[in-house]
Amino acid sequence: MNIYKITRTDEWGYDDYDAAIVIAESAYAAVRINPAKWVRAEWSDALGAWIDKEDGEATMFSGWPNHIRDVSVELIGTANAGAEEGEVLASYNAG
Repeated sequence: MNIYKITRTDEWGYDDYDAAIVIAESAYAAVRINPAKWVRAEWSDALGAWIDKEDGEATMFSGWPNHIRDVSVELIGTANAGAEEGEVLASYNAG
């Protein structure tokens, strides 16, 4: 597993995440991690959108880009053995 910094490249402001440190197998997987943990969404390659985990419908929300093309990924290290995929730290701009 690797450690990545994911950063949004679109415009953002108050009540938005601008970056996060995540653990993932690849950059492909890292960009699909949403730091807004309260959001019940996962990325769907088939739809090209975030979908609601409960009903499978495309969803839009505030706080993180609505498309992964607006997220850059930077490899910053290697995770310890046994590390689980997901968010380690997020940068949130409270308003």
